[in-house]
Amino acid sequence: MRRATPPLVSIIVPAYNHADYLLQAVTSIVNQTHKNTEIFVINDGSTDHTDTVALKLPKKVHYIKQRNQGAPRTRNRGLRLSSGDYFMNLDADDWIEPTYVEACLDSLNTNSHAGYVYTDEIENDTTNNTKKEISWPGFDAERLLTHNYINITALIRRKHLAQGQFNESLPFWMDWDLFLGLLEKRVIGVRLPQKLLHRRILENSITAQAKQKNQYLTVLETLFLLHSELYNPETKARARAFWKEQTLIIQRNISTANFSGRVREGKAALALTRNPYQLALQALYTLSPHAYRSARQRLIR
Repeated sequence: MRRATPPLVSIIVPAYNHADYLLQAVTSIVNQTHKNTEIFVINDGSTDHTDTVALKLPKKVHYIKQRNQGAPRTRNRGLRLSSGDYFMNLDADDWIEPTYVEACLDSLNTNSHAGYVYTDEIENDTTNNTKKEISWPGFDAERLLTHNYINITALIRRKHLAQGQFNESLPFWMDWDLFLGLLEKRVIGVRLPQKLLHRRILENSITAQAKQKNQYLTVLETLFLLHSELYNPETKARARAFWKEQTLIIQRNISTANFSGRVREGKAALALTRNPYQLALQALYTLSPHAYRSARQRLIR
């Protein structure tokens, strides 16, 4: 008796100025124990050496160039081009363990009621060192209304995805919007409690988060409108409270990081001078840049 053909899994890798990490991301896909995959790397107008790295990609990889259009539109293009029974994204600076696809497929086979599966993950730095291991909660529809906790790398049954599935008007949280949209269709997920996804935390990721925090509540209100069937006054209030708290936490983290940076600068400066005036100014700058600038302006006058 002939063995059934393993299902085709489409994997989209949007690439924007991540040339240094792209090859590792694609290699992690090619090395999957589940071999029936189609891989699309879409260069979204990168200005680095992504084209040079693309010359080293395996022949089975479809490499596509386009002018910069942003992640949602790039993901939608990948969705249109692909044809697998299952679909997933992998950001160009991340990578997956060799059993990721196989384990996710097994999980969906076991949990036939679920439309997608997400895994636990490991946060890594630029040199692949582990920064933090994250175990996500099991799927909870109520939690999904207030927390964006499901990664865009989730493996999804294609039958649940429409063309243009990724919202191109949102500045961020298009992943959360996706899973809220699926919830509206009564499509739920399932957690696979294995750390199979590696997410790389880059300096520009932290910078982007710092900029986004000021828009959290605005984008949240947009999600309320887009998914009005899911929300009631109580869940809206819980979501607003959670993201107000997140905004404050991020601000505190930024302030702490800035202070630590000033301390390092101060130590370096102190090693170069014994001038009491310079020492006093450096100490003032470390403790309060605002007070330092005010003092400098008064001295100049």
